Amino acid sequence: MEKYLAESDRKWEKANERLEREREEHNTEVQKLIKTSREETGRYLGALEENFQHGLSAVAEQFLSVKETLDEHGRKLDSHTEMIGELKVDVTMIREELDEHGRTLHEHSKVLKEHSKVLKEHSKILNDQSATLGSHSKDLAEIKDSLREKADRKSLIELDKRVFFLETQQR
Repeated sequence: MEKYLAESDRKWEKANERLEREREEHNTEVQKLIKTSREETGRYLGALEENFQHGLSAVAEQFLSVKETLDEHGRKLDSHTEMIGELKVDVTMIREELDEHGRTLHEHSKVLKEHSKVLKEHSKILNDQSATLGSHSKDLAEIKDSLREKADRKSLIELDKRVFFLETQQR
């Protein structure tokens, strides 16, 4: 049995040696793999970092562009707000003036209505007077004709001459 134990120990030692060698080979391969993996991971992380930085720069540029646009829109909005305020003041003044003009127009309308009434009354009076004047005109024409018939001017002059002649003869 000793022989068996010695052989078993030897096999055990050989197996341990082989295991140790394989472990060392395995460790060496693992170290190589770790080294290779670290190098590849470093390159990959470098590429990722570069890509990330590039993307971040693009986002930063876009952000600045958007910020500038927003600032510009803010300035325009402020300007438009100011203009709207000025327009509101102008509209208020125009409304006040329109209200004043409306009141004046209403007063003038009242005056015009009164004047229209007076004008109608005067028109009536003028029509009446015109009719009266027409009748007076006819009367005057009749009187004139009547006077012409009664004494014509030439006839009066001749009559005057005769009376004078007769008066001179009688004297």
